[in-house]
Amino acid sequence: MSNPDTKKPAAEKSEAVAASEAPKSQSKRLVLVATNKGGVGKSTAIINIADYLKEREIPFVAFDPDHANASFARFFANPDGSRPDFMRLINIADDTSLDQITRVFDEEDANLVLVDGVGAQQETFMNWIEDIGLFERAKEMDLKITFVLVVDEDKDTVEQAMAVAGRVEDQVDYLVVKNLKNSEETRIYDGSAARKMLNGALSAKEITFPKLKGNLVSIIQSESMRLSEASTSEAVYINDRMRFKRYRAAIEGELAKVEPLFTA
Repeated sequence: MSNPDTKKPAAEKSEAVAASEAPKSQSKRLVLVATNKGGVGKSTAIINIADYLKEREIPFVAFDPDHANASFARFFANPDGSRPDFMRLINIADDTSLDQITRVFDEEDANLVLVDGVGAQQETFMNWIEDIGLFERAKEMDLKITFVLVVDEDKDTVEQAMAVAGRVEDQVDYLVVKNLKNSEETRIYDGSAARKMLNGALSAKEITFPKLKGNLVSIIQSESMRLSEASTSEAVYINDRMRFKRYRAAIEGELAKVEPLFTA
């Protein structure tokens, strides 16, 4: 006769295995471009990040706060010109409109939200975050925040990175995008106190976006093409498609190094 007690450990083990295999809730992540200067490549950075995620079928909700230009939204428009469901417009001057960002986490159960920046308007984002106590609430929301800082060979971008880091400190993760659109190097940033602070106590991650040739920039801008499209579209001359493929591989290689800052 079998001992009924011998079955109890097996049942307990089964429950333990079931508990370990149960799906765990995924942390939420807000990725926000936190550079103030116009023309530095803020939209380029967030478009490339979004394109990278989209190609890997990683779901996200995106917000474009620039009603005047809406570059972020334009590059992800449907063939008929309409905005896809994941892309939203917000009015950076209206706190209620900015509240859509947190509502997406609270009411739509989104796990990843991307927000583009607007030149000379980043202070509004910072004030909104502080007014609603988002840094303090992040733990209870199971929310991680990534600030994307875009720098180039311009002292203003370096000073802005320093100002943001000094104000926010270790309440967020930092991604520094060294954009070589206007120069082959970023010596001003590389030797700066901002970099020392970010790479030291704040454990920032750095990636580099190489320069894209002028004729390729013209194709992307005139046709509102993302790199994933420009490197595969038959509307693009095959030689240029090959150039785009090499450039896209370089960008994706950089983004792969810091993927946890978008997803974990």
